Amino acid sequence: MKGRAVLAACAAALGCAAPAAAFDAQREAVNFAHIDQRRAQEQTSAEFQAQVAVNGATDLADILVRDAASGGERFSGSLCGAGILTCAGDPRTREWSGGVRTPILYRNRNGSHIEGHVWVGNAFRDAAPGSLPGVVLETGSVQAPERWYYWAAQVLAHHGYLVMTFDVQGQGRSDLFGSHDPEHFSDGVPAQDLGHFVEDLQDAIGFFHGAENPHAGLLDRSRLGLVGHSLGASAVSEVQAIDPRVDAIVAWDNLGSGVTPKVPALGMSADYGLTPTPFGEDPDPDSKSGAFAKWKAAGVDAMQVNLRGGTHYEWSYAPMTLPASLRGIDAAAWYTTAWLDKHVKGDASADARLLTDRFRVDPVEKALDPSEGGSLHSFYFRSPVAFTGADGTAIACADLRANCPLRADDGVPRDQPYSYLADRG
Repeated sequence: MKGRAVLAACAAALGCAAPAAAFDAQREAVNFAHIDQRRAQEQTSAEFQAQVAVNGATDLADILVRDAASGGERFSGSLCGAGILTCAGDPRTREWSGGVRTPILYRNRNGSHIEGHVWVGNAFRDAAPGSLPGVVLETGSVQAPERWYYWAAQVLAHHGYLVMTFDVQGQGRSDLFGSHDPEHFSDGVPAQDLGHFVEDLQDAIGFFHGAENPHAGLLDRSRLGLVGHSLGASAVSEVQAIDPRVDAIVAWDNLGSGVTPKVPALGMSADYGLTPTPFGEDPDPDSKSGAFAKWKAAGVDAMQVNLRGGTHYEWSYAPMTLPASLRGIDAAAWYTTAWLDKHVKGDASADARLLTDRFRVDPVEKALDPSEGGSLHSFYFRSPVAFTGADGTAIACADLRANCPLRADDGVPRDQPYSYLADRG
């Protein structure tokens, strides 16, 4: 009785914290099953598999002919030089009716040939000179090719950006080695190095802003956003601190914390990492938001979105083998576009899209897994917000899933669930 009295008194005084809820293994099992959604829902049909095979065969033939005809000048040496199997990317984004994808080729500081594309949406091909804000997108490392990120380039180009994607040296169709001068032959090798990713990103910006950019006349060089995934996310975090040309960044898994915050930053992450492993206990709910906290403390606009049941591969669309949820990529397209619209375009309507409530009760997610009511936001990791609204109001809250004052009037019709495939023009 004495113990009960103490507990009652403590509760009445609000001086005792409620005991933490026990880890829910069943809830975790349902959550972890999301990592197979992309494969199961999109990639098992014979039509999908056949198109992946056709694309791989075409790309393999093309790169073999290219290297053989180069007189020794070209050699990708990359696992994903040809778009075979997992390297193929989403076959639905190979042909794009929403705009123009123009191939580019240039040399980086190491003498390596870098391949990529510049993207412009149909509605903006005849835009006024110097009117389109720019976005440069850097891939992840290991062997992530730009093909995996065509989806993002198409969405952003459809929304009025001039977009550049490229294969980092040693990845995709870009050269493995640099100069043929023996003294500098291995400059930039290995590709999986943050310093090299930073240099390649800066070289890409230089090309994008230069006269050799095939759509240079459309570009407004005073407005630039950077988007990066994995090691590319670390690179955009580094470059924003040292390059005054950058206005805002988006870092996919995840924003780097060992830098000085200079420009507005959106970090995105997911429940599970590079090698998805089920949780055996509840993780620290703020462990994905360390960089966000640093941006907030510096008084620079920031936002962190953590995806429920997602993996490190939500942002890189790879067929068949890399696990990912179904709806994570749609949320990524939505928040990435809205963040850049706010901080690169200066679009006042972007606030409503960043604070939308549509991903709290997503009908597609709810049909796949009704257990969480259709929320795309992690229940393990908080998704905090701290930015200044277009009207000058400070907007700050701890978690998009739980306590942010979200909005139903985000300005986009809700007759259909949001889809990045439909948002490409």
